[in-house]
Amino acid sequence: MNKSPHPIYLYPENGTWMAQHTDPMIIDLFGTDTLPTAYTSDMSADCVVGLVGDKFPQYDVWEK
Repeated sequence: MNKSPHPIYLYPENGTWMAQHTDPMIIDLFGTDTLPTAYTSDMSADCVVGLVGDKFPQYDVWEK
């Protein structure tokens, strides 16, 4: 599978890991570049990056 040139950046905010998308398709679909994930900020960055990367293998996922 080819990777998208639009990575996802993750960061914790108000107890939740947030996903900042750079893919214009996602931004157009949701009207924002930032969406909450299902993960609380109690989880480690490495864990969340791995889980999001597994769910969306077409994107590179990084901690912001």
